[in-house]
Amino acid sequence: MQTPILSYIKLSISRAREGHLPLYRQLGEMLYLQLRFRIGPGFYHRARFWRREMPFRQKTRYRLGQPYLDALASINHPRYETLSQNKVCEKAMLTLFGIPTAPFMGCFHPLWGRSCDGQPLTSSAQLWALLQRKQQQAVAFKRPVGARGIGFDLIDIGSGEDQEIFSRALQRSLPLDEYLQLKGEEYGDQGIHIEALIQQHPAMAALNPSSVNTLRLWVRQTERDIQVRSGVLKVGSRTSLADFNLEKAGGLYAPIDLATGTLREVHVRPGPPEERVDPAVLDGFVIPFWPRAVQLAKECLAVFPETRLVGMDIAIAPDGPLIVELNNQPDPIHAANVDIPTLDLIGSQSPTSALGRPQRQG
Repeated sequence: MQTPILSYIKLSISRAREGHLPLYRQLGEMLYLQLRFRIGPGFYHRARFWRREMPFRQKTRYRLGQPYLDALASINHPRYETLSQNKVCEKAMLTLFGIPTAPFMGCFHPLWGRSCDGQPLTSSAQLWALLQRKQQQAVAFKRPVGARGIGFDLIDIGSGEDQEIFSRALQRSLPLDEYLQLKGEEYGDQGIHIEALIQQHPAMAALNPSSVNTLRLWVRQTERDIQVRSGVLKVGSRTSLADFNLEKAGGLYAPIDLATGTLREVHVRPGPPEERVDPAVLDGFVIPFWPRAVQLAKECLAVFPETRLVGMDIAIAPDGPLIVELNNQPDPIHAANVDIPTLDLIGSQSPTSALGRPQRQG
């Protein structure tokens, strides 16, 4: 079996043969970045640090692991972490301030579950009664604390007395009691966050109908203003329900031109052929309601106390953008995806790209 380090060396050899940095330079940079900043060879290749035109000083401005978390802690107060890490707390904040988001239906838990109208939601019978309000529509089930689409499911509601639902994640029908038992094993003691399905703008849905395709924006509040620092469009793989799925690679992502809402270079996540989405679907694509999405992102961050930077997922509905979720510890791989060093995204000054180009602010 080929070891990871050997595979990275082979990748470096291939890049050198293509005319990028010579092998000895790549290996030397990898060693320095690993020892000095804990940046490993995987991120080195993901961020395409082997490009000749990328200044080495820019590579030293990326952060991962604890150094990255320390940088975030300097601007996001730890006492408010839960507000954007727990979906129930987050939904409460969004709803309280009138920020557009998918309607909250309730949180199921056998001890403390409660619906949005204040009724107990602790038994399958109570949950079934709640779901009956959404017949002919799908309902989203999520982990209250989770990320990257793990545990996400869409449920189609039946109308019979047998209380059967259809799980799109499992691709089968089963009794609600059995489903709750499975979710209890999967989610642990978190309960189940339940909300209405997001209806996508037709242009967004056409990119890949099975998934909710979203914008991931990094939004930064400084002493002077609130800025959208960077953004990518995320498209799920063919059978994925979410825009990102660790188990189903093959989707697309593309950095967004912040001034126009158009896309830059399109990237395909490696995956089996049956899961891949044709990148041609993004040719000439312009994000619907882009100016409104930028404005919504700024308004959303403003209502979260002592939070200065978040990664924000935004869906585009037929009548405009809405917030899917926030993360005040967003995945640092985003910096590689948008080609902007992490410290530039986090810092108080407007960022530049890894190639030294100023980023026009949204």
